[in-house]
Amino acid sequence: KKNKIIKKNDIISKSWLKLIDSLIILANSPNIYQKKTALQMMGELKDYSDKTISFLIKAFEDKNDQIGIIASTSLIQIGNKSISALFKGLNHSNPRVRILSLKTLKSLPFKYNDENISYLEKALKDSNEKVRLWSSSIFKKISSKGKKGLPSLIIALKDKNILVKRNVAAALGKMKSKAIIGVPS
Repeated sequence: KKNKIIKKNDIISKSWLKLIDSLIILANSPNIYQKKTALQMMGELKDYSDKTISFLIKAFEDKNDQIGIIASTSLIQIGNKSISALFKGLNHSNPRVRILSLKTLKSLPFKYNDENISYLEKALKDSNEKVRLWSSSIFKKISSKGKKGLPSLIIALKDKNILVKRNVAAALGKMKSKAIIGVPS
């Protein structure tokens, strides 16, 4: 009986891998509808393998905005298993990948540890204005979690983008109201 169960599980695992491989092939198709369908299915299947998550983040590079949005939605469906790869996406040379990684992260509940805050701090200093904007919006969301990013937030108050400044000011305001930072009244 035990051998039958093991064999059944092996068959299921192999079938699952074939399905994911087939979806990746389909998602590499020049046909936009096949590509969209494959990316959506990856999210619906909630396959959190490194292969799927890496492929979805690579899809952020696609010049078609819809592909990036669908890949982001699929990563949100996969959930917390995609968070580590999304933070690593902040180091990508393509600003589009960094922006979509931040947009996706903003929709996920993740733990705010020192490493994650360091990635966000680096993004807050990015040369791309949209990367800085999305990073500041995440800081605005998480500011009550701790003060590790405080030095970067203070520097970002001098950003040339008014929306970045607004998000940073809101983050600092939340920190003050949570008594995380001592600011004289």
